[in-house]
Amino acid sequence: MKNVLIESTCSEDFLQRIGNIIEDKLEKLLPEVLANTEKEEILTIDETAKMLGVCRTTIYNYEKLGLLKPSRLGKTTRYLKSEVMNYLKNKIYE
Repeated sequence: MKNVLIESTCSEDFLQRIGNIIEDKLEKLLPEVLANTEKEEILTIDETAKMLGVCRTTIYNYEKLGLLKPSRLGKTTRYLKSEVMNYLKNKIYE
């Protein structure tokens, strides 16, 4: 049985602690989740920017405009290579 420590804390601090615990758990699951994406190649923001020949800021702008759809888990942002390739194909045919 685990020990439980009860302490006085404000609701914001309590929610922050819960959020941090959840985020830590999700970040530990990230490699497993990524491994189960049918071997889809996953790109970082820098890799995506290099592939498209743009800077990181442009990638964020593309995301805001709905041109690229990121995959997020906790603080980690990744892009599926197939989605980046679809963006490139659509851009060529515009």
